[in-house]
Amino acid sequence: MTNAPVIALLCATQSEAAPFLSHMQDTHITKAALLEYVCGTLEGMPVVLTCFGIAKTNAAMAAQIAVDRFGAQVIINPGTAGGLDEALDLIDLAVGTTYIHHDLDVKMMLEESYPFYPCGHFAADGGLLEAARFAATQTDRPVHFGPMVSGEVFVDDSNRSSILKRFAPTAVDMESASLAQTCFANGVPFISLRGITDTPLHDGWANYEVNRDAASQAAFEFTCQVLKAYLAE
Repeated sequence: MTNAPVIALLCATQSEAAPFLSHMQDTHITKAALLEYVCGTLEGMPVVLTCFGIAKTNAAMAAQIAVDRFGAQVIINPGTAGGLDEALDLIDLAVGTTYIHHDLDVKMMLEESYPFYPCGHFAADGGLLEAARFAATQTDRPVHFGPMVSGEVFVDDSNRSSILKRFAPTAVDMESASLAQTCFANGVPFISLRGITDTPLHDGWANYEVNRDAASQAAFEFTCQVLKAYLAE
């Protein structure tokens, strides 16, 4: 794949990155801003992978380094998320169609603060989204498409209803909106692909810890399918 774009896979946690690391070949590591970027191939596809740590500052930093230092032309965020739509079950897959900060007044991003973003949400790349829709027809696991929201707090019964009322999202995480915003600013295609660890019916941190490895594995497998569909276009 000599003409393949530089694809960066950015994961928040070690459990999310582990399935990718175990399948990558011809790897070498470059360190930048406390992070390790692993360059190599994944099922013959050239990729650069990093585990950047949870929350939005770490996410934005990792994405900007991927663009500036590694020349990333596509950024994918595989990992785990909490399901907010009651249609989602544990270890289902969620694909973000648009990404929103649930803990930020979007007016600050629009008319009140430079660089005056044109909107308060950031859309997934059309080509990556098309590849994800195709990959969804090739897997037996349920795949749900819809808005994702991000904030620097774990969502459970104490704060879920407010987020649902304001945004009606499919899933919630702590990084994807920041990654999407960084990619928008750099003109880099982006999508987030997440396995579900907890839901309104299976709530809380304990469910996350029980299900994170299985959800990470599901996200890994689906990401490989999406990449193959995307690069085949």
